[in-house]
Amino acid sequence: MYEQKTAQNKTSVIRQLVNLKYKDGRSVTEHHNDFQGLINQLTNMQMVLDDELQALVLLSSLPDS
Repeated sequence: MYEQKTAQNKTSVIRQLVNLKYKDGRSVTEHHNDFQGLINQLTNMQMVLDDELQALVLLSSLPDS
């Protein structure tokens, strides 16, 4: 049961991370803080994303402009 809950939690945070999109009118700092908070949650669950993957996910959350 514990492993299932942990897997569900990881899945939820990963889903939030990949669906995170910069919203017009927000500061980039706020957006980065949201991003980093999700990364920290994953780290606390023993799931570490390497720097390159983090950078790519962060860039994909920003608009093309």
